Amino acid sequence: MSVEYDLVVVGGTLAGGYAARMAAEFKARVAWVVPEDWGNQGLASEWISHAALAHLGEMTEQVYQSRQLGWLGQTIEAGASPGSVQWSGVEQWLQQVASNWEEQNSPTILSALGVEMIFSAGQFCRRPRFAFTVSDRLIRARSYLLALESHPFIPDIPGLSSVGFLTTTGFPQAIANQAMPETVVILGSDPTGIELAQTLTRLNIQVTLVLGSDRILPHEDAEVAFLLQAQLEAIGVRILTNTLVAQVREIEQKKWVQAGNQAIAADEIVVAMGQQPQVESLNLEAAGVEWSSQGVWCNQKLQTTNPRVYVCGNSISGYLAPHVAQYEAAIALKNALFFPRHSANYQGIPTTLATDPALARVGLTEPEARQRYGKDVLVLRQDLKSLALAQIRAETTGLCKLVVHRNGSILGAHILGSEASELIAVMALAMRQNLKIDAIADLAVPSPTFAEILSQTATAWQLHRFKHNSMWQNFLEAWLNFRRSWSS
Repeated sequence: MSVEYDLVVVGGTLAGGYAARMAAEFKARVAWVVPEDWGNQGLASEWISHAALAHLGEMTEQVYQSRQLGWLGQTIEAGASPGSVQWSGVEQWLQQVASNWEEQNSPTILSALGVEMIFSAGQFCRRPRFAFTVSDRLIRARSYLLALESHPFIPDIPGLSSVGFLTTTGFPQAIANQAMPETVVILGSDPTGIELAQTLTRLNIQVTLVLGSDRILPHEDAEVAFLLQAQLEAIGVRILTNTLVAQVREIEQKKWVQAGNQAIAADEIVVAMGQQPQVESLNLEAAGVEWSSQGVWCNQKLQTTNPRVYVCGNSISGYLAPHVAQYEAAIALKNALFFPRHSANYQGIPTTLATDPALARVGLTEPEARQRYGKDVLVLRQDLKSLALAQIRAETTGLCKLVVHRNGSILGAHILGSEASELIAVMALAMRQNLKIDAIADLAVPSPTFAEILSQTATAWQLHRFKHNSMWQNFLEAWLNFRRSWSS
């Protein structure tokens, strides 16, 4: 029986917009169902505003360092405040950044490409035919893609809801409508919370980060995470580890957080404990799609328990990053429109953190690699301070760690330092193309650049092999002796 569309995309997210746009480029007939109040102001603008706020923190730090070095005509004492920030200008700038970005992804442009925009809530129905129903209209398609919005996970802490709080995704919009707080307590170890903690501290706001774990980023390389944690504490972020929040109360217009055996006063509380997909209203049971509070179940081809329904982005548990969601959307789109033979491979997808120094990772950590490959694992390490550009820019904090198999295969890469988010793409491409570590060592990179850290670290692999091969050393020594003895 014929259907109206090749694909119906459900959810007003970045991944949903990407999938709808690409489906139209492939000449498919596609409908994109977004919330009625979407108005291009959903998670996309929140993500852009969060990134812009982080950039503001970087610019403030650059001005501070320039003054500290005496480049701007005056010096300041170490540990001094970077100065006040004109928040009215910041708010206008954040709004302008979001507006400029949204203009490139407006409903007008998408409609011109052939995407039918439907602004309404909807749900799946089984009868009279399997379809997605919107305002009494049955929308039937060959395939459906769930690119759903998510909402922050809110812990069940006594007094939290009554006192009031913000979330990391909504923080930039919230500060545009109220006075900037002088003290902030951030609850949770979500990556966006760590980014926000550093940004606010740089903007002269006192921040306390309360973690239930023994360190930040428990899923990342321990050495890299501890070094970043030390940097955060050095600039003034107060970090409480292995600490549970017992209650929250409001006393004399201050919000008090009972964290372990400490009572912390703050002007604002920010919850950073991850996201949960918004699936309750979709009637997924009628579609035969299984889901839980962690997300929608799917296989490696991103098919749900109903093979005609695909899923991507926030609906799947894991790191909620725009580039990961877009990768999943591309896989799901090809499987939905053509033949379901493409599988998602997360091994070569990098993870980044917009801190300073930036953190980036792809592949396995050292413990994961040793658990899988045992003694066949070699770890190569190089400090960022060995680079000329790091010295020039006074950005010497950081390192590069490459996890390598004894046969030269690259198992993982971990970078902490300037331009880490850019450099990790090189290692991700190398892993995706199954390049050996020798290919990185032989790469001629411009100098002075931060990319030199990759070739320097990889060169340690060649030196390691040479030092542990006595036969090759003896041969080279004999060969060079022979050449010298026969020189004219």
